[in-house]
Amino acid sequence: MKPIVIGAALAAAVGGAYAGVNWYTGQQVESRLAKQYEEIDALPLVAVKDRRYQRSLTGATEEVTFALGCPKTPIGAAMAGIEVTVRNRIKHGPFTGDGMAAAKIDTEIVIPPAIAAQLAKVFGDRPPLSISTRVAFNGSRHSTLEVPSARINAADLPGGEGGALAWQGMTAVADTDASGDHLQYRWDVRGLMFSDGKGTEMKIGPAVVEGTGKRVLSWLYDDDSRFRIESIEMTVPSTVQTMMGQRPSPFGSLVFKDISGTGRMKVDNNYLGETRKMEVGSLVVDARPIGKLNYDTSFDRVHLPTIVKAAQSLLAGNAFDCDQLASGEAARQLPAMLDKLKGTAFELLSHSPRVSVDRLGVTLPEGEAKIGYQVVLGAITEADLAAPEQMMRKLTVTANASVAQDLVGRFATMAMQQAGVTDAAAADEIKRTIAQNIDPLVAQGMIMREGGNLTAAFEMKEGQFKLNGKVIEVPMAAALGAIGAASADDDDEDDEPVQAAPAPRGVRKVM
Repeated sequence: MKPIVIGAALAAAVGGAYAGVNWYTGQQVESRLAKQYEEIDALPLVAVKDRRYQRSLTGATEEVTFALGCPKTPIGAAMAGIEVTVRNRIKHGPFTGDGMAAAKIDTEIVIPPAIAAQLAKVFGDRPPLSISTRVAFNGSRHSTLEVPSARINAADLPGGEGGALAWQGMTAVADTDASGDHLQYRWDVRGLMFSDGKGTEMKIGPAVVEGTGKRVLSWLYDDDSRFRIESIEMTVPSTVQTMMGQRPSPFGSLVFKDISGTGRMKVDNNYLGETRKMEVGSLVVDARPIGKLNYDTSFDRVHLPTIVKAAQSLLAGNAFDCDQLASGEAARQLPAMLDKLKGTAFELLSHSPRVSVDRLGVTLPEGEAKIGYQVVLGAITEADLAAPEQMMRKLTVTANASVAQDLVGRFATMAMQQAGVTDAAAADEIKRTIAQNIDPLVAQGMIMREGGNLTAAFEMKEGQFKLNGKVIEVPMAAALGAIGAASADDDDEDDEPVQAAPAPRGVRKVM
């Protein structure tokens, strides 16, 4: 066989193989997109109105129009008539122009000409939103979302005066496996500045949010996230307008620096829980350093199957179906739906969910001042609503507070400065008075000394109140005990009256 014939045959074979790979990857991408739109179409108040897919040998162009809301219905009417069209330009693999992949998808929102002309004044010739996705041969995806920088001057808006909004842009990156069960993401917000033209300004950023997730349900991920904001700065004029007229501003400038935090949401044995921690590295008020701030919260024992069952019940009942809403059938079903939601609430309470502020504190050179509390909602039933004393016995509330003793004087000094007290002798007298009042409170058991800290702990459990571990007599506690005993044995007239637990020595009864 002549060499030229062999070369032509090889070229034809390679070309045929390449075309076959292109065709196969194109089919795979098209089927994955179709499945994605089926999931979106099942969401309430969203419908895939139109989809056009034009496929060629090396790529495809797709346009999908989503209709939002329900026309002429109370719910969803605000979105009714809104349509969003998304255009995908798809390049089939294995060669996508910038590397090897099963496909590359560039996504943009199709904007009506009248709106596009207005957006051009803000973004110039750049699209306000662009998304690019690379689909690997194993089905995993790497997506990048970009929002360019922009500036909006209030004077350019109808009825606008002074002021401006300067947005520095944002980039988001997400990686998922083929099933979408594992997710890794990062958001970079380059900054934001706002001014009202009357002396109020705010600057935020740069900021970063990143994390990982593992799918638990179609709409819920175990999430482990972190964030960091370089600073938030606010400046206000010397006077502000209030309901009482013009008043002096409480501060001229406020700066939060080195803001960071973590979050963890997880599902364990069918219970949903979350822990969030936030720290402000430095708070500065009117150029005066204040200290570090901490705010930690958590909740757990939220029964996930109960939430899922309630969501499925709402969707199965066509609560968000446009035809049902338009005909009024959904309104007729509303009482039954509310009964189901009430039942869901009591079912959730039967699992004793817990919510808490674990730490709300400020740290200064003299030490830390912090408070925290926790509420555990017992198995409260609908019958308990008619018997408050019984319901209160099912609540467990704990609270604690701690302050470094050296901080007490510091807080007094700050308060005096804020009030304009400059007399050194008067300031010293106030500090002495505060110090003299601490010892009697410790002697009465109202507060405790632990090292260099003043602390207090409160507990309400099963209708009993404790302060720093000692039972205290409170009118509510006495009433709950008396009512509970009377309810249990109201036929026995010879019973001894219920005696409330005596207050610890030195603890004053609250009347």
